[in-house]
Amino acid sequence: MSISNERRQQERFASILGVSIDTIGQDGNDFTEVTLLRDISGSGLSFLTKKPHHYDFGQSVEITLFSSKHSSGNRYNIGNGKVMWIDDPASDSSGWIGIMLDDLMSVEHLKEKINDLIAHVS
Repeated sequence: MSISNERRQQERFASILGVSIDTIGQDGNDFTEVTLLRDISGSGLSFLTKKPHHYDFGQSVEITLFSSKHSSGNRYNIGNGKVMWIDDPASDSSGWIGIMLDDLMSVEHLKEKINDLIAHVS
């Protein structure tokens, strides 16, 4: 018997993209975190954070994607979003953060941009 999970059949780029998150931290200072993308869709994304205490629900962030194999190469700024969930906001250890994008992107546009980032790795 085979059990199918539709989400697993979708094309995902999470394992090969890095993400730069720019925001104003809870202390009022500019804060940038360069980390790994977990997953992305046309309406949002999630990423690994080493500093969950720097984020708060509803906080505005600016998001830039890049190839995790070549972080100084091509970048794609996908715009702004808001923090929707935090794995463990009081933790001093790594966790996951979910962002809802301010502007929806079409799946085709998103795939095109991600493929462009991947193509410039070599």
